[in-house]
Amino acid sequence: MAAQCAAARPGYPPALFDAIEELAGQPLAGARVLDVGAGTGIATQLLAERGARVTAVEPGAAMAAELHAADPAVPLARALGDALPFSADAGFDLVGYAQAWHWTDPARSVPEAWGPLLLKSLGEGAAPRRCTRPVVERSGPGRRLGR
Repeated sequence: MAAQCAAARPGYPPALFDAIEELAGQPLAGARVLDVGAGTGIATQLLAERGARVTAVEPGAAMAAELHAADPAVPLARALGDALPFSADAGFDLVGYAQAWHWTDPARSVPEAWGPLLLKSLGEGAAPRRCTRPVVERSGPGRRLGR
């Protein structure tokens, strides 16, 4: 299934990455980005093409193999988005879940994402609870599958 996913799943429009840069207040070029639930590496590759220094996280062996085959130079950690293998000093500028957020438990994933994230990336006065609350509310269990 991983090979079919790599062949058939569409990419992302350039406007998405423009929006990420605008919301983050920094260019992707040179940014340390953690791509959680990277799958076959679609977002990973597009982020790298924008100059980001991407580390991929993927729990599935077949998906990770496809990602690694596409670009063996990308650092890849085998882990779940609910249990990231990075310490608080990992220093990522951005953490993204692309098409994987719905596989996570937001109550566990949000705190996990904060661990390796540099708080400077959020700008002055940003508070984790204030920044993540809208994300959790929009993607929590009650919102899955169109509920």
